Amino acid sequence: MKKIILISTLIVCNISIHSQNLEDIDRKKISIYEYGIPITSCECNFENLLNNWNKWVTNHEETMLLSYEYIEQLQDMERISHYANLMYNWNSTGFNKSGNNGVKNGTYFREFNLVPVSFSEIIENIPKEIVKDSVKMIAARHSIEEEIAGMRKNFLQNVQLGDKVYLLKFKTKTKIYDYYVVCLNENNKIVPFDFLFDIKEQWGKLKKINY
Repeated sequence: MKKIILISTLIVCNISIHSQNLEDIDRKKISIYEYGIPITSCECNFENLLNNWNKWVTNHEETMLLSYEYIEQLQDMERISHYANLMYNWNSTGFNKSGNNGVKNGTYFREFNLVPVSFSEIIENIPKEIVKDSVKMIAARHSIEEEIAGMRKNFLQNVQLGDKVYLLKFKTKTKIYDYYVVCLNENNKIVPFDFLFDIKEQWGKLKKINY
């Protein structure tokens, strides 16, 4: 089992690293996994993730990305079902996202905050007025259970034999979170329904972006 902590090598990636600029991406949205070195292997996604984390995530000191680790290649449907259940249950990790961006006094500003959270923690922090109402509480639990079941179904429909599983570790002040990621064997890209895949830069018409 191979584990890579923050300082890691790029041996498995194409070493002809080039920093993508506004012209490279043609002012389009691009995933946090794909901005940086070309995606010539699954590991390149995570090198980009590590390199982009402190630049793209405003509260990176609060939500720290510790490491990534290759787990296994999916060889049968039993393993696919295993990860569908492991990645989508009450204790699995998701993320709360918040932020804003715009232009102030001619300067571009961007804020993006990301906090890992399990579905159990979500239900634990439901407003008191809902907790006190048993009908609303049952409805809230049912809603989350439906969401979990839907994500599990989506996983089973899209993940295929040969795809690879990786484990990311995040740390907050109170807890270390395990977060599993699937890389598609056919193109070395992260599944598009991954929570972190949705972290994208929206490059506007400004020629210079300041972090």
